[in-house]
Amino acid sequence: MVQPGSAVPVPSSGFATPADADAFYAAAFSRWQAARPAPAAKTHLDGKS
Repeated sequence: MVQPGSAVPVPSSGFATPADADAFYAAAFSRWQAARPAPAAKTHLDGKS
């Protein structure tokens, strides 16, 4: 995993507790997901039956 704003890998063993690692990765995933919105759902108007 890369720390936000840097290209330095952050090893899981670098966290004090597993909860710290979980919080870090959850926050990073949330930022990644927010930057990439889900595609619009297909509807019957898209020509699909």
